[in-house]
Amino acid sequence: MATAPLYATPLAPNSIRLLRIFSDGEACTGLLGEFPIERPPYFAAVSWCWTSRRKVETRIWVCNGQELSVPSHLHALFRALTPTGLPASVTVWVDAICINQDDPREKDVHIPRMREIYGKAHSVTVWLGEEAEASALAMDAKRVQTMYAQLVGLPFYGSHTDYLRNGLPGSGDPMWRAVGRLCDRNWFYRTWVVQEVALARRIEVLCGGQWLSWNDLVGLVSELVRTGLSMLCRANESTSRSRPNGFRVLLDMAFTRTMHQDGGCPIDYILRMVRLKEVTKPIDKVYGLLGLLDDDLREAIRIDYAKYESSYWEVYLDVARVSGFVIDAVQTVVHLGQPAPAADKQGESNPDSVKASFLKQDVICSALCLKVYNNSDESIDAYSRALIVNTWADGSSVMPSQQDIVSLGYLDTIAYLKTGKLAVTDEDEHPDIDKREQIMHQYLRQLGWWGQRPFFVTKSNRIGRGPASIKAGDMLCVLYGAGPIYVLRRGDSDRYELVGDAYLHGCMALESLPPDSRTQDQEFILN
Repeated sequence: MATAPLYATPLAPNSIRLLRIFSDGEACTGLLGEFPIERPPYFAAVSWCWTSRRKVETRIWVCNGQELSVPSHLHALFRALTPTGLPASVTVWVDAICINQDDPREKDVHIPRMREIYGKAHSVTVWLGEEAEASALAMDAKRVQTMYAQLVGLPFYGSHTDYLRNGLPGSGDPMWRAVGRLCDRNWFYRTWVVQEVALARRIEVLCGGQWLSWNDLVGLVSELVRTGLSMLCRANESTSRSRPNGFRVLLDMAFTRTMHQDGGCPIDYILRMVRLKEVTKPIDKVYGLLGLLDDDLREAIRIDYAKYESSYWEVYLDVARVSGFVIDAVQTVVHLGQPAPAADKQGESNPDSVKASFLKQDVICSALCLKVYNNSDESIDAYSRALIVNTWADGSSVMPSQQDIVSLGYLDTIAYLKTGKLAVTDEDEHPDIDKREQIMHQYLRQLGWWGQRPFFVTKSNRIGRGPASIKAGDMLCVLYGAGPIYVLRRGDSDRYELVGDAYLHGCMALESLPPDSRTQDQEFILN
């Protein structure tokens, strides 16, 4: 990318290069300098997408008095950072310039430093590219904040007409599609950006010449997904069938950032998250994650671009080995579904048929649960909590003192779906009808939220809810360093597919597991 004289002097130990971009109001140039990593000047780290699905065009740009050939996408970033019309300068760290890309040894040194570089930057600038596809609407901070305020507090269920009465744009408004297409840009699908976002102190999104807070964008998308209005953004389909949903990718990155800040990300979660991410070189599937790994594992990874570029799988195996043990195996799976059409399916699905299907599957699931517990009260208690994975809508766990409330919430919900009324109970025992209706509606929302997770029964007579693709024969396992329960599926050559996480009723507090409910520790090699 750059001529050799720019990197004539090898980078000193414990130093980084930073790029200062100057503009005289018309043209911009660069000055690359070396600084101690412990005491760098005020700078922003850039997170950008190296590659494009189209042919990469280049532009000539002057840095340190030399002409460099840089991707047009990067050249546009330099112009966006120094708007035309006023003299300006900004200091950034951008990997394409600040690392000698022709020197594998220098890349080997920088890779472990990504955690430190992005952590020391005063902020991370996410460069999404030049203005296109009405991106100016989606990048309008005031519009985004207004739409977020209109969405907050709206129910999970409801018609589009109800939502639009709240002041939201009409379904044909270009704002919806603009948000969807913005979140489907190439940047969201790149492996390296996961750690760049997670490690950042503060994040600002730049597209064209407009800036938007990362938190504002995440807040808007989370509400669009929660209410089902993401369908209006046409973000449920990405530009390629091999790519996941752009909104889901954004929310996954936001969750990873929170998890990292709260103490760290389990390695199995990291590997699963980047499974469909894109890289220029396969080895970056591992090297692009190092900043998120704990110290011991990060130090154990062999960093050698020249050696492992073609045999990247050797390094991947260092990361993909996870220890744990098997608790149980899935025997029966029932796809319970949702009690009503989700907001993004209204108008496409018949509410009565959706409700009837849910009630039919509920009868099957509750009968299976009764066989497990052999006691009606105990069965309803376990089943009602398992359906909502023992959590309330705000994410808090159901407390032992609230178990009767959950059971009644389930009975009221089923009665409401059948008759439009609450369940018939002893009024002296449950006198507060208003409170019961509030709990019923909350329980109903929870059923909708977990509707894509099938109900299952295990070979050892346990119940739970699992990932959408769970099937009979899958193993329910504890993976050390990860969350409580994961679903693994044995593949070829003693490798395992990580299907997803699961709720296994009565087993989420692992310290309460009886000794005979687990197998011996073993090592799982994940695909």
